[in-house]
Amino acid sequence: MTISLSVVIMLVAYIFGAITKMFTQKLPNKFIPIQNVVIGIVSGIICFFLKLDNNLLNSILVGLMSTMSAGGIADLIEVKKTQDNETKG
Repeated sequence: MTISLSVVIMLVAYIFGAITKMFTQKLPNKFIPIQNVVIGIVSGIICFFLKLDNNLLNSILVGLMSTMSAGGIADLIEVKKTQDNETKG
């Protein structure tokens, strides 16, 4: 069940990300957390309706935690790249 939740969240996040890239060339960084929240809620609802989880609130919270964690990890990687470029240049 846990792997299924992760796969659904990953697919929904990928689809939303692809849609965002197609329709907006540059999304301001201040809107990325809002996008992650929407993706988490949608993922949780999809997981609930696919009967991967019996509790709607639990599904939504797992989706939110997953997408917000992924966003935080992506920010950490970008900060590390920026710091590395500053020290080299």
